[in-house]
Formats: sequence, structure tokens, C-alpha cells
Amino acid sequence: MIIKKKDLINLIESLNGFKNPDINLEQYTTDAISTVDFLYFVEIDNNDIVNNIIIDLGAGTGRICIGALYMSALGCVAIEKDIHSIEILKYNLNKLNNNELKNKILIIQEDIEDVIINQKMENLNFLKLQIKEFKEKLINYYKEDFNIKEKMIENICIMNPPFGIHKRNVDCKFIEFAMFLSDKIYSIHLSNEKSRKYLKNFIEKKGWIIDQIISQKLLIKGTYKFHKKPQKFILVDIYKIIKKN
Repeated sequence: MIIKKKDLINLIESLNGFKNPDINLEQYTTDAISTVDFLYFVEIDNNDIVNNIIIDLGAGTGRICIGALYMSALGCVAIEKDIHSIEILKYNLNKLNNNELKNKILIIQEDIEDVIINQKMENLNFLKLQIKEFKEKLINYYKEDFNIKEKMIENICIMNPPFGIHKRNVDCKFIEFAMFLSDKIYSIHLSNEKSRKYLKNFIEKKGWIIDQIISQKLLIKGTYKFHKKPQKFILVDIYKIIKKN
């Protein structure tokens, strides 16, 4: 059963965000309503969360990952570079006081950009193995569940990567990383024609295609000294990316 939207928004709103956000990592806390709208698009519109393994790249403090588990994902792999963000993610898990939830999250510290730039295949292969073993553990634990037995379990990447404002094309590094580990990818990017054209070309060169794009407003709270307003809305695109047949 899918958690009610209002309840999920309240739950995610209760989670701690970044304490000392790093502009070089483009760390912003995604507002709860936008996070839940994103997750509902993935599950309600596309049926891609329930009983699947969710891979959250740049997981930050865990809003997407935790939200996906409350929407009945089989498990979530949270991959994050920043140790301080991982500490907050773990704090959020402890605060929820849900032991089953903790067992369904695999937290991995990894520098996604570095792995792709330097083509560290040994890191990617080890990650694949970790995810495979994590999935097998969960399948074995929930093997009596009818839905688990009947449905083919996929690795679904759901992420809100850096937009590439401070590091050009870093969002593409996240997409490329996701392609090694995922069966489908859902990813948030700035909404403009230049970005759409660039991402389309990049994705198709990698042997994948954009299956769907929807736009939504994202609330950004004033986080850094250069922000002049306490908050503002920006327009983003949510991409559903799949492998070519």
C-alpha cells in the first residue's frame, strides 16, 4: 500500500537537511513537496518503485531514498561522496526509529565524478557486486511475499544530481554512472532547450533514449551568502531515461 501523499510530505519535511552545504557539490535541500511529486511520478505514473531496488546517486541526507522506501521499494542503495551528508542520512534513519527501514538501505561512500572521469571500472564492478548481493539478501528475506516472487525486480535510479552550474557537465557524469548500475533512470535537470538538446545527444550516444520529460517547479531555499531571497522557484525537467531496444 502506497503511503498517502500528505503523510509522506510531512515525513520528509521532518528529516534533517544539510548543516553546512558545500557549493562545490551544489548541495541544496530539495523541498518535501517537490520530492514527493518526483516519487509519485516514478511510481504512480510509471510503476517503477514498488518492489524494485532504488539507486539514489548523490543521495545527500536521504530524502529521495527514505521516501522511496515508504513507497514500498524493496530496498534503496544510497551513494554519496560527502561523509557529513552520510552522517545526517544515518541520523535521519535513527530518528525514524524503524529497524526494517535501516535493513533496507545500503549506504555507500563513493566519488561519482572521480569514478567516471578516471574510468575506475574496478569501483563500478565492485558496486555492481554490492548491489547484487544486497538485492539477493532482500529477495531471500522477503521470498514469501507474493509480489516479490511474481515481479521481475529492477534497479531503478532516482536522482537529483548537481545541475552543472559550478562544474560544467557534472550532471552527465551522474547519468553515465547510473547507466552502469541501472535498468532505468529518473533524473532532475534544469529546464531549458539548450540543456534538453545537449542531454538528448549525450544520452543517445551512450545507447539510451529519453522516454519521457515532464516539467515541475522546484523550491530552492536561500542557502548560500550570494542568495538574495529566502527562497525561489526554479523550473526543472524530470527525465525518464531507458535503454534502446
